[in-house]
Amino acid sequence: MGVKLNNISAMYQEGLVLNNISMSLEPGKIYGLLGPNGSGKSTLMNVLGGLKTPSSGEVSIFGKEIGVESKKITSYMTDVIYFSPSMTPKDIEELFHEFFTDFNEEKFQRLLHDFDIPQSDKVENNSKGTNQKLQFITTISREAKFYLFDEPFDGMDVVSRDRILKDIINEFSEDSILLISTHYLGEIESILDYVFFIDEGKIVKEGEVEVLRDQEEKGLTEIFKEMFGDESTKI
Repeated sequence: MGVKLNNISAMYQEGLVLNNISMSLEPGKIYGLLGPNGSGKSTLMNVLGGLKTPSSGEVSIFGKEIGVESKKITSYMTDVIYFSPSMTPKDIEELFHEFFTDFNEEKFQRLLHDFDIPQSDKVENNSKGTNQKLQFITTISREAKFYLFDEPFDGMDVVSRDRILKDIINEFSEDSILLISTHYLGEIESILDYVFFIDEGKIVKEGEVEVLRDQEEKGLTEIFKEMFGDESTKI
């Protein structure tokens, strides 16, 4: 049992954003959702995270429909900072401890130390990169079944991105599923098992990373650039 989407479509005022998307994700794998800006990546992540209701289709998260029960087993790092400006890491820890029974305070404290983030610094006084790190730490400190990371590397330097990749590998459980949406393909390619390429709200290509490399005789970054152009990705 994993995550299944069947013929998902979603609309905003400007029109159709997701067009009849079907996907199947299995436990023990790290998936990539790749595509240019405006392709529907964040909307799809919001559907899976329970922040956007699709106009049609069905979603199942480990057998649960999208709602309160699915959110209990889904840990979602959105592409925007969702902490209140006045909050400190200590405030965030207390909040997540209260709302999520799977929140691991020991892991949270360990990762704060690893990333050198003080307990008393307010979100409003942090750099974008520091708040991205804090949001990553909070997300991965839950012992969830389904992890969603939407552009987790924005605003971070190379050293921090490398540290996050190591933490993803070290903290990943074979019982869970992880889906990452990002432009930084050069760094995450080595940890991905399976990828979905999305464009104009449709899945236009998908497959196991090793199989795609063999078939195309090139890496994911080159495949991406060939499909969407040089300006769509960061190395």
